[in-house]
Amino acid sequence: MPHYERIVRLTPFDPPLRGLVHRMKYHRAWAVGEFFADRLLGEESVKALLTEADCLVPVPLHFLRQWGRGFNQAEVIARRIAQACKLPVAQPAVRRRWTETQTHLHSRQRRLANLRGAFRLTDPSEITGRHVVVVDDVLTTGATLQMFARTIKPAKPASLSALVVAVAEPKPTNPALAR
Repeated sequence: MPHYERIVRLTPFDPPLRGLVHRMKYHRAWAVGEFFADRLLGEESVKALLTEADCLVPVPLHFLRQWGRGFNQAEVIARRIAQACKLPVAQPAVRRRWTETQTHLHSRQRRLANLRGAFRLTDPSEITGRHVVVVDDVLTTGATLQMFARTIKPAKPASLSALVVAVAEPKPTNPALAR
Protein backbone atom coordinates (compact mmCIF):
# COMPACT_ATOMS: atom_id res chain seq x y z
CA MET A 1 0.00 0.00 0.00
CA PRO A 2 1.37 3.43 -0.86
CA HIS A 3 2.86 5.51 1.98
CA TYR A 4 3.46 2.55 4.32
CA GLU A 5 6.67 0.60 4.63
CA ARG A 6 4.92 -2.26 6.43
CA ILE A 7 1.46 -3.25 7.52
CA VAL A 8 1.23 -5.91 10.21
CA ARG A 9 -1.98 -7.68 11.17
CA LEU A 10 -3.15 -10.17 13.75
CA THR A 11 -5.60 -12.18 11.66
CA PRO A 12 -8.08 -12.17 8.76
CA PHE A 13 -11.41 -10.43 9.39
CA ASP A 14 -13.39 -13.66 9.62
CA PRO A 15 -15.78 -15.07 12.23
CA PRO A 16 -15.58 -15.22 15.19
CA LEU A 17 -13.20 -12.23 15.19
CA ARG A 18 -15.60 -10.20 13.03
CA GLY A 19 -18.27 -10.50 15.71
CA LEU A 20 -15.82 -9.39 18.40
CA VAL A 21 -14.84 -6.31 16.38
CA HIS A 22 -18.50 -5.41 15.86
CA ARG A 23 -19.22 -5.93 19.53
CA MET A 24 -16.32 -3.64 20.44
CA LYS A 25 -17.34 -0.88 18.03
CA TYR A 26 -21.13 -0.95 18.23
CA HIS A 27 -21.88 -2.27 21.73
CA ARG A 28 -19.44 -0.24 23.83
CA ALA A 29 -17.22 -3.22 24.58
CA TRP A 30 -13.97 -1.26 24.83
CA ALA A 31 -12.35 -4.08 26.82
CA VAL A 32 -12.35 -6.13 23.60
CA GLY A 33 -9.91 -3.53 22.23
CA GLU A 34 -7.58 -4.24 25.13
CA PHE A 35 -7.93 -7.97 24.43
CA PHE A 36 -6.94 -7.34 20.80
CA ALA A 37 -3.95 -5.26 21.92
CA ASP A 38 -2.77 -8.07 24.19
CA ARG A 39 -3.11 -10.58 21.35
CA LEU A 40 -1.17 -8.29 19.02
CA LEU A 41 1.61 -7.99 21.60
CA GLY A 42 1.99 -11.78 21.54
CA GLU A 43 2.85 -11.83 17.83
CA GLU A 44 6.51 -11.85 16.77
CA SER A 45 5.82 -9.69 13.69
CA VAL A 46 4.19 -7.07 15.93
CA LYS A 47 7.05 -7.16 18.43
CA ALA A 48 9.52 -6.62 15.59
CA LEU A 49 7.55 -3.65 14.27
CA LEU A 50 7.22 -2.08 17.72
CA THR A 51 10.96 -2.32 18.47
CA GLU A 52 11.52 0.13 15.60
CA ALA A 53 8.67 2.49 16.57
CA ASP A 54 9.05 5.90 18.19
CA CYS A 55 5.31 6.46 18.65
CA LEU A 56 1.86 5.04 17.95
CA VAL A 57 -0.84 7.05 16.17
CA PRO A 58 -4.43 5.80 16.38
CA VAL A 59 -6.65 6.66 13.40
CA PRO A 60 -8.93 9.38 14.78
CA LEU A 61 -12.72 9.24 14.84
CA HIS A 62 -14.90 12.28 14.30
CA PHE A 63 -15.75 13.69 17.73
CA LEU A 64 -19.47 12.97 17.28
CA ARG A 65 -18.84 9.33 16.38
CA GLN A 66 -16.45 8.97 19.30
CA TRP A 67 -19.00 10.56 21.62
CA GLY A 68 -21.67 8.15 20.34
CA ARG A 69 -19.45 5.09 20.81
CA GLY A 70 -17.97 6.34 24.04
CA PHE A 71 -14.39 5.74 22.84
CA ASN A 72 -12.16 5.40 19.80
CA GLN A 73 -11.40 1.69 19.34
CA ALA A 74 -8.08 2.40 17.59
CA GLU A 75 -7.03 4.60 20.49
CA VAL A 76 -7.93 1.90 23.06
CA ILE A 77 -5.74 -0.57 21.18
CA ALA A 78 -2.90 1.93 20.71
CA ARG A 79 -2.88 3.05 24.36
CA ARG A 80 -2.75 -0.53 25.68
CA ILE A 81 0.14 -1.37 23.36
CA ALA A 82 1.90 1.91 24.15
CA GLN A 83 1.66 1.26 27.87
CA ALA A 84 3.15 -2.22 27.50
CA CYS A 85 5.97 -1.01 25.23
CA LYS A 86 6.58 2.34 26.93
CA LEU A 87 5.86 4.24 23.73
CA PRO A 88 4.07 7.57 23.43
CA VAL A 89 0.70 7.88 21.70
CA ALA A 90 0.75 10.84 19.33
CA GLN A 91 -2.31 12.56 17.90
CA PRO A 92 -0.97 14.73 15.10
CA ALA A 93 -4.27 14.88 13.21
CA VAL A 94 -8.02 14.98 13.72
CA ARG A 95 -10.98 13.76 11.75
CA ARG A 96 -12.47 17.13 10.92
CA ARG A 97 -15.42 15.97 8.89
CA TRP A 98 -18.22 13.54 9.65
CA THR A 99 -18.11 10.66 7.18
CA GLU A 100 -20.53 7.91 6.36
CA THR A 101 -19.54 4.65 8.04
CA GLN A 102 -17.25 2.68 5.72
CA THR A 103 -19.11 -0.55 6.54
CA HIS A 104 -21.77 0.12 3.89
CA LEU A 105 -19.35 1.30 1.20
CA HIS A 106 -17.96 -1.71 -0.61
CA SER A 107 -15.82 -0.25 -3.39
CA ARG A 108 -12.43 1.27 -2.80
CA GLN A 109 -13.36 4.29 -4.92
CA ARG A 110 -16.46 5.03 -2.81
CA ARG A 111 -14.48 4.67 0.39
CA LEU A 112 -11.74 7.00 -0.86
CA ALA A 113 -14.33 9.58 -1.95
CA ASN A 114 -16.05 9.31 1.44
CA LEU A 115 -12.78 10.07 3.25
CA ARG A 116 -11.50 12.84 0.96
CA GLY A 117 -10.72 15.82 3.18
CA ALA A 118 -11.85 13.99 6.32
CA PHE A 119 -8.53 14.33 8.19
CA ARG A 120 -6.52 17.44 9.08
CA LEU A 121 -2.95 17.64 10.33
CA THR A 122 -3.00 19.67 13.56
CA ASP A 123 0.38 19.09 15.21
CA PRO A 124 3.08 17.89 12.80
CA SER A 125 5.78 18.24 15.46
CA GLU A 126 4.41 15.13 17.22
CA ILE A 127 5.67 12.87 14.41
CA THR A 128 8.32 14.81 12.47
CA GLY A 129 11.43 12.64 12.12
CA ARG A 130 9.88 9.81 14.13
CA HIS A 131 9.21 6.18 13.21
CA VAL A 132 5.41 6.16 13.31
CA VAL A 133 3.08 3.19 13.60
CA VAL A 134 -0.53 4.00 12.71
CA VAL A 135 -3.03 1.81 14.59
CA ASP A 136 -6.50 0.84 13.35
CA ASP A 137 -8.91 -2.01 13.92
CA VAL A 138 -9.72 -3.36 10.44
CA LEU A 139 -8.16 -2.88 7.01
CA THR A 140 -10.71 -3.55 4.28
CA THR A 141 -9.77 -1.68 1.11
CA GLY A 142 -7.02 0.41 2.67
CA ALA A 143 -8.86 3.67 2.00
CA THR A 144 -8.74 4.89 5.60
CA LEU A 145 -5.04 4.16 6.03
CA GLN A 146 -4.26 5.73 2.65
CA MET A 147 -6.17 8.96 3.29
CA PHE A 148 -4.77 9.23 6.81
CA ALA A 149 -1.22 8.73 5.51
CA ARG A 150 -1.73 11.46 2.91
CA THR A 151 -2.74 13.77 5.74
CA ILE A 152 0.21 13.08 8.04
CA LYS A 153 2.98 12.60 5.43
CA PRO A 154 3.62 16.39 5.18
CA ALA A 155 4.83 16.18 8.81
CA LYS A 156 7.77 14.17 7.43
CA PRO A 157 7.88 11.14 9.71
CA ALA A 158 11.11 9.11 9.42
CA SER A 159 8.99 6.08 8.52
CA LEU A 160 5.34 5.11 8.44
CA SER A 161 4.00 1.63 9.19
CA ALA A 162 0.58 0.36 10.25
CA LEU A 163 -0.70 -2.14 12.77
CA VAL A 164 -4.24 -3.52 12.43
CA VAL A 165 -6.17 -6.18 14.24
CA ALA A 166 -7.60 -7.71 11.09
CA VAL A 167 -7.52 -7.57 7.31
CA ALA A 168 -10.65 -8.28 5.30
CA GLU A 169 -9.50 -10.64 2.60
CA PRO A 170 -10.90 -9.80 -0.83
CA LYS A 171 -13.79 -11.98 -1.92
CA PRO A 172 -13.31 -13.88 -5.17
CA THR A 173 -15.31 -12.42 -8.05
CA ASN A 174 -15.81 -15.84 -9.62
CA PRO A 175 -18.45 -17.79 -7.60
CA ALA A 176 -16.73 -21.05 -8.53
CA LEU A 177 -13.68 -19.90 -6.54
CA ALA A 178 -15.67 -18.95 -3.40
CA ARG A 179 -15.17 -22.23 -1.55
